[in-house]
Order: sequence, then structure tokens, then C-alpha cells
Amino acid sequence: MQTLEATGFELMPVSPVAMARAAGGSIVILDADGGLGSWSPAIGYLKIADLDSGGTDLAVNPSGTLAAIAGSDGFVLYDLVKEELVSEVRGQWSSRATWNREGSVVGVAYGRKVKLFSVDGTCIRTAGDFASTVMDLSWLPDQENIAVASFGGVSIMSTVEDSEPIRKEFVGSLLCLAVSPAADWIVSGNQDCSLQVFKTKDSTRLEMEGFPRKVTDAQFDVSGLWLANNGADEVTVWDFKGKGPKGRTPRILPKHVSGGTALAWHPTKAGVIATGDGVGMVRIWNVVQGAPGKPMPPMKRLESHSSSEVRFILWDLAGAQIVVCHADGSIYQETIQ
Repeated sequence: MQTLEATGFELMPVSPVAMARAAGGSIVILDADGGLGSWSPAIGYLKIADLDSGGTDLAVNPSGTLAAIAGSDGFVLYDLVKEELVSEVRGQWSSRATWNREGSVVGVAYGRKVKLFSVDGTCIRTAGDFASTVMDLSWLPDQENIAVASFGGVSIMSTVEDSEPIRKEFVGSLLCLAVSPAADWIVSGNQDCSLQVFKTKDSTRLEMEGFPRKVTDAQFDVSGLWLANNGADEVTVWDFKGKGPKGRTPRILPKHVSGGTALAWHPTKAGVIATGDGVGMVRIWNVVQGAPGKPMPPMKRLESHSSSEVRFILWDLAGAQIVVCHADGSIYQETIQ
């Protein structure tokens, strides 16, 4: 594997809180004040809009034309092609937005509820009255149910009928969710520095605890056989093959200063992941080649272009390029071969 010289390096005038790929190969970037911008290697950074709702999360539909923006004072749907507001709902903290597979409905965490919006901004469903603010959402593969993270555990709620959510109880504050591609596992990262692993179809719950930091990011790879999480200077990768991770020792991706601040699985290759850390280093790993419990070397260390924390890593759909964005606004594209 080789890395070519970074292209389009720029120091943007914003510190990003979320970013996503949009139509035409551009990157959409959200800052905490609700500033929305776009970046590409050829053009650089362009400001699109200032949104009064603030910025906590950004999700772009599969066609790359609509941005769903969650903020400290509500939710905004924004047309990236026409560069105009489609709709907004104000008045509640909104922590997360996520599109279904077809891009026809976006689910939004809105205070202690979940709202579903169509592409024209119509609210087609409001559900739930959870014990606390909804922190994360993830569609299940059947596209008829959403996993919801709030204090007290995970809830699986229907998006098509009025029914009581299925509860996966855990006494604690949940910070992030990951649903396996086959929907057999739901994993939460938690304030108490643990991972909680729930079997979707029964009451099985596993716990991985003892991380030195709270777990804010947990992700399954494209195969659903591997799950990576932060929470320590080492990024931890769990083997979910067969009956899952119970009794198994994880793979260890070492030498992340201040922890794994960005995780991004390859879009098509099982077990290949890019990670960033608190001093700007980006590495690429193949966890299949590692041994349980033993620190493994990366496949590639990319040249560091900023000593600032790596906030985001985005692969392109082919897995040939990555865009790296740092806390200080540094952004660039690397070609990976």
C-alpha cells in the first residue's frame, strides 16, 4: 500500500463538528455555531449558510443533495443543490440525524423524542417519550425499526406502526450506537467507560468494561464481523464472528496519542480501518492480520499534515481516497493504493 502526496490542503476558518460526502465529490462541513460549508480539493472551502439552530450533527442523503442538520435549538433540512432551507423545527436539543437506506426518510433525535421527516421536510411521525435526551439513532437493516440510545438502555422502535418499543435495559448514560449489518447485535458506548453489547432477538447482554475513558465511538465494519471502539489510547477491535465476542480477547491497535479520535472502516474491504489520534497521526490497519491481545503494526502510516486532533476521516465509495479533517480546520485528501 502506498500513499501519494496530499491534495487540496487547506486551513479552513472553522473547527468541524460533523462532515459528510455530498454530490459531485464535495465534502459538507458543519461547525458548532451552525455554519454550513463545502470543501473539495479543486475549489477549497466555501461557506454555504449560517443556521441559527446551531450544529451538533450532520447527515447527507444517499444522493448527496439534502443535508439534515441537528443542532442545539432544533433541526434543519437544507437543499445542497439549490442552497436553500427546506424546513426547520426549533425549540429542542437535537443530537443526531440519520437517513434510511433509500434516502426517503430522515430520523432525528429531538429532545426526548424521535421525529421522522420526509424529503420535503414534512414531519410524518413523532414517537417516544424517553427517560432522557435521545443521544443516538441507528436504522435497523429492515428499515422499519430504529435503535434509540437514551439513559436506561437501548430501545427498538417501529417507524411504521404505533407499538411499545422493545427495551434493552442498561442503567447508565449511552453516548453512541452501532447496529451490525445483519441486525443481530446492537452495541452502545457509554459514559461509564464501557461497551454494552445486546443481542437483538433475545435478552443477551454482554459488557466490556475498564476503558480509561468514556466510549464515544463504536462502529461495525462492512462485514459485521469486526467492531472497533475508542475509549483508550489503543483502539480496540472485537471479533463478532459466530456467537460474538463473549470470552474473546480483542485485537489492539496501539500508539494513539490521546486515544482514537477518528475511526473509519473501509467501505468494501472487511477488517480494514483508518484511525486518527490526538496529535494528528493517521494510520491504516488490517485487523484480520492481527492476533488477539497483541498490539499490531499498521499497514500504513500517513504523513501528518497537522499536529491538531484528527476529527474526521472519510473514505470515498471505492475505498481509493480518504479525506482527513483536523480540529484546527486543516483538511486534505489522500490517495490510497
